[in-house]
Formats: sequence, structure tokens, C-alpha cells
Amino acid sequence: MKTSKIISVDEGSKYSRLRYAYSILMFIFFFLIFSHGFLQGETLVPSVLQSTVLEQGDEYIHGFVYHGEYLWASTRTAPCRVLRIDPETLEYEKIVLDENYDDGEDLVAGGGWVWVVLYGTPSRIVRVDPDTLNWQPAVAFKPEEFTRGGSLVYAFGSLWVGGGDGKIAQIDTESLAYEIYDYSTALGRLQVHALASGEGYLWASSPIFSIPESGDEESIVLRINPHDPREYVAVFLQETTVSDDMVFANGHLYAGGESSVPALYKIAVDLTYTHLITGEAGYLGCSAMKDTLWGALSGTPGKLVRLDAGLHACQTYTLPQGFNHANEIAFDTVGGMLFVTSWDSPTRILKINIMESSDRLLYASLSGKSN
Repeated sequence: MKTSKIISVDEGSKYSRLRYAYSILMFIFFFLIFSHGFLQGETLVPSVLQSTVLEQGDEYIHGFVYHGEYLWASTRTAPCRVLRIDPETLEYEKIVLDENYDDGEDLVAGGGWVWVVLYGTPSRIVRVDPDTLNWQPAVAFKPEEFTRGGSLVYAFGSLWVGGGDGKIAQIDTESLAYEIYDYSTALGRLQVHALASGEGYLWASSPIFSIPESGDEESIVLRINPHDPREYVAVFLQETTVSDDMVFANGHLYAGGESSVPALYKIAVDLTYTHLITGEAGYLGCSAMKDTLWGALSGTPGKLVRLDAGLHACQTYTLPQGFNHANEIAFDTVGGMLFVTSWDSPTRILKINIMESSDRLLYASLSGKSN
């Protein structure tokens, strides 16, 4: 557990040296276990029920959720596309937005709508009627007030949007009135890369890919009071950058790493944290439902990582050949199905029976993103 930097010769002698070296190695081993939470995993093959390849142009999925008995996806394309996917057949309908409605980032459901944030300068929010697939522009920010929109969460009765220059917008989903909060004192010009909610707080993160003075990697997480968003505390996570997916579960915030160092951060409400070594390097998105955490890993082929309830062990699921760079994940928790997309063109989707993939597998929910 780390307390974070917070803002607020002969045979006998040979034997002796070997025993000394052994002691040192054991010390290092246990140090890694207890200070970093090393998680030794096993490699498995998932029970794939179905797969599909999306049409050319319907690629680079960046938002992916299960809502209202459908899968919903948004694409980082020009223009952005919103897909409504039948989870039984993986057939889908699509909306192609108008010209200049480009680069769909996060997608969430809330207040009777499906919402998508568009990256641009300025950023825009569109909303989709989940029944009719009619869409409409919802919010168009002014260029000087909000740019580089990338993250969304629906929480505390509002839609929250993370953007560039350390800003977060709070939107009333009925009136579409909004207020923008500035966290540049802590974040500078960094983009609010991920949003989550839990324990009565809004949580936001930003990666610092390299600190100029040292070349070290670091990230910042904010714990924000949603009832007065001007009140916040910041914690600096050392050793790696965090991905643009994180989740609050079991009283803690979990954030995956996004660098050559395999990592998962477990952050308490008081902002102390544990750096867990998962044994797998690469992009690791993180989300959860009930007691199980999941992550999506890039690679050829891609992989899924499952961590048990106590975070004492992990399992790695190697995906089929040709399914590269596992990216976004959504769950049908009632049916026990996991859906994962690839970050490539054309995009692929796999449907996996998580109950058959492991006798110890619990219902879970996960998502991972590539940048």
C-alpha cells in the first residue's frame, strides 16, 4: 500500500555465497509480491460462441456498451457512426452522422438516451433515441470553452464529459444546460482521459506520458465532490500511465496501465493506492461488475485478463488467431455473455460464454480501449 503524494572461493564459501544470493532473491520475490501485488496467472482459451467482421468503414470502435437488450458502439471515424448490434446474431444497424460530426469517443446510456461525445474543436455531444435510432445534436460547446472531449459517465443525475485543458462539463440531460469546471490547477492542459463514479464521488484521471525533468511516467486521479464539483483532491500515481478505462468496484477505484509496464492500480477512497503487477504488458482497460475485474490487452492475437475477487491471481484468455488488439468489452450480465471488439480495420466482434470459459468465472463486466 502506498501513501501517495497528494495535493490538499572454497566449497564452503561458495555455498555461503549461494545461500546469501538465494536470500537476496527471496527477499526481492516477496518484496514484489507484497509491495506491488504480483499476480501470477494461467493462460486459457475462451469459449467463443460467435464472431463477426464489420463492414468497411464501421471500424475503430471507441465506445461500447450493453443497453436495452442491444450492444451500442461509436466509432472514431469521419464522420462518426453509431451502431446498434443484436447480441444474438451480431447483425447490426448503423447511423452515419452528418459531415464534420467526426471522431466518436465515449458512448453511454442515461436519461432515456444513448449519448456520444465527439472529440473535435469544439467538442459536441449527440444523442440517439434507442428505439427509433433518430439522432440529434444535443450540445455544441464554444471553441474557447471545451475541446478534445473524450470521456463520458452518467452519474448523480447528470451527464459528465471529460475534455482537454483539464476541464469537465456537467450536463442536465433534460434541459441540456451545462456548466464547465476547470481543474487545470492540477491537470494543466491534460485531457480528462477517463471518468467513473463510486462512494459518492466522481473520479477523473489523466496520464502524464513523460515528465520532462526525469523522463518518468506518472498519472493523476481526481476525487471530485459531485454536489460541488469545485471541491476535489488529486493523487499522483507513479511508475506508469493509466488507460482511458477505470471502474469503481468493491469500495475501490481500479485503473489499468497503458505502457510497457504491466500494471493495475487499486485506489482507496482516502487516495492511498496499491500498484499490482498483472504479468501482462500492454494496454489494459479495466471495468467490473460484482467481484470480478477484467481487462483487454493489445497484441496479435489480443487477450483478455480476468482477476479474481481478492486480486490474488489472474487468468489470461488468448483470443483466436486474427483477432488482434482486444479493445472494447461489454457484458450481458443476465445471459453471462461477454462481447469484445478488436482495434483494427476491419473490426471484429467476439461473443464469449464467460460461464463456460472457467468453472470459477463469476459474472463480470469489462471494457478496454486503444488510443
